[in-house]
Amino acid sequence: MKKTLALMLAALLCLTAVSALAAEPVKMDKLTFEFVPSKEADVIIQGTQNLPELVKAEMLKNGYDIGEVVISVGTDYNATGEAMATGAIDVGWLPGGTYALYSKEVDVILTATRNGLSNDSTNPVDWNGEANKTLKDGPQVTFYRSLIYAAPSPYGKELAAKVNAGEKLTWEDLDKAS
Repeated sequence: MKKTLALMLAALLCLTAVSALAAEPVKMDKLTFEFVPSKEADVIIQGTQNLPELVKAEMLKNGYDIGEVVISVGTDYNATGEAMATGAIDVGWLPGGTYALYSKEVDVILTATRNGLSNDSTNPVDWNGEANKTLKDGPQVTFYRSLIYAAPSPYGKELAAKVNAGEKLTWEDLDKAS
């Protein structure tokens, strides 16, 4: 949660970095934040319990006097996207898939990075076997690597054998898979 708080503060500083400091702070009655339910709602709320006071203090330094900071957790990912799109909340944290659904209504103001995978090959064979064990300790990245896995069914094993032999899968190969 410390990383989350640091990211949120960075986002707020980015929001206010371009604004000129006024002699009188700009008064705002309320600023609303919503997280998607990536964890249990009570865990998110507990982890961000100090955020309202931190936001108010940092925003005041940047010329904004905020009366109340409200933190909430959406009922599902789309609920947060919808709340942003309709203006029911001021700031939301969305994963890429949810952003894609609402990208015409909302704007990105900050992106987060994370540790990438130790394996970043585009060759499927490089991901297979114990020698190629993939760890989450790679360099900082701003993307998620997408993988398609073959199940241990007879056809899944057939597809995996084809990939491990260096053959490319065709649409027909994938179309037959379930």
